[in-house]
Amino acid sequence: MREDFVHLHLHSEYSLSDGIIRIEELLERSSELNFPAIGLTDICNLFGLIKFYRLARNTGIKPIVGCELRLIRDQDIHSAPLVLLAKNKTGYTNLTKLVSKTYLEGQESGDPFTKIEWLEEFSEGLIALSGGQTGHIGQALLSGSLGLARKRVDYFKRIFEEDFFIEIQRIGREDEEEYNSLAVELAKDKNVAIVATNDVRFLSPIDPEEEGPSDFEAHEARVCIQKGITLSDPSRVKNNLEKQYLASSQEMVKKFSDLPKAIENTVLISKKCNLELELGHFYLPDFEVPDKRTAKDYLIKKSKEGLSERIEEIKKSVNTYSVDKKAYIKRLDYELEMICKLGFEGYFLIVADFVNWAQEHDIPVGPGRGSGAGSITAYALGITAIDPIKYDLLFE
Repeated sequence: MREDFVHLHLHSEYSLSDGIIRIEELLERSSELNFPAIGLTDICNLFGLIKFYRLARNTGIKPIVGCELRLIRDQDIHSAPLVLLAKNKTGYTNLTKLVSKTYLEGQESGDPFTKIEWLEEFSEGLIALSGGQTGHIGQALLSGSLGLARKRVDYFKRIFEEDFFIEIQRIGREDEEEYNSLAVELAKDKNVAIVATNDVRFLSPIDPEEEGPSDFEAHEARVCIQKGITLSDPSRVKNNLEKQYLASSQEMVKKFSDLPKAIENTVLISKKCNLELELGHFYLPDFEVPDKRTAKDYLIKKSKEGLSERIEEIKKSVNTYSVDKKAYIKRLDYELEMICKLGFEGYFLIVADFVNWAQEHDIPVGPGRGSGAGSITAYALGITAIDPIKYDLLFE
C-alpha cells in the first residue's frame, strides 16, 4: 500500500452543517484509493469517533482521531479554525477535555468556541495544524500583519513544539496562493514544518456526465438549510468550493509537486498518531455515596425508602388501588439482588440523580424504556412514575 499522502483535515456528516460524508462511505472510498490512514476532524465534536475508529480498523485503515476547534482570543468572538489530532491516549483525553470545556464554558449565542489560552493546559499528546488561510496565522498574513503572524507562530510553537504545523491548501480560495507563498516563507523563517490538506467536505468531484446533484451541490444545500437561506440568495456567502473532495494521493502529490515536504509531512503526522482505544467496556463515573456507605448499601437503603413513599402515595391518591406490600418488597429484593450482582448499583444511582435533579428544576423527563424502566427499583428511586406491578411490567 502506497504512503504518498494522508488526508488530515476532513468533515463528515457529524459536522452537522458543514459536511455530508457518511463514515461508511468515507472508509469504503479511502480503501478504494489505497489510503493507509485517514483523519476525521469534525467541527467542535467527536460524535463520529467510535463508528469511525471501529470501521477504520475493520477496513485495515489507520484511524486518525481529531477535531477542528473554533479558536477565539479573550472576548473576541471572531473565531479561526485550529485542527488538533490525537497522537495517543493522553492526546485523546486532552481533546475530549477541550471539547467539553468548549461547550460548558465557551458558548456564545449558542455557538461553541475554544479560548486560545485553554490550549496551554491541554496540549500534551496533540498535534496542531494552523487552519490554513482562515486560521489565526493566515488571517494575520493576509491582512499584512507579518509581525503578528510571527508572534502567533511563536505562541503555537511554544505550546506544541515540533507538533505544530502550518497548513496550506490549494482548493481555489481567493488570495490562496498569496497566503501559501507567505506561509511557506514564514515556516522557513520560524523553522516550522508545513503540511498540505484539502479541507475535505464531500467525497466525489463533480462529474458532468452524472445525473442528479453532485456531492458539492448536496453539501451547499445542507449548509443553506442550516442557515435558513436559499441556494439562489445573491447575498449568500460561499465558504466552500468544488475542489474540497476526497482527492486521491496522486492528485494531491501533483497539486503540491513544488512543495513535496507538505505532502511528506502528512505521512509523518499519520505515523505519529497511534491512538489505541479499548472498546466494548463500560466505565461509569464513581457515585459519591454519603456516610462512607458502599454503593450497594446506599442503593438498597434509597430503594426501600422510596418504595415505602410510593406505597403511601398510592394509598392517599384519589385513584387508589389495592397494594400487596409483601409482593412489592419481594419484587424489590429480587431486583436489587440481580442489580448488585451485575454491578449496576452505580448506574441506577446515577440515573436517579439525573432524573430527580431534572424534576426538581422543572425539566421534563420521559417515561423511560427497556427492561430497566419496567423495574420497581426505578419506580422506587423516582426514575419512572409507573407502578410496574399494577401494569405487569417486566424486569429482565
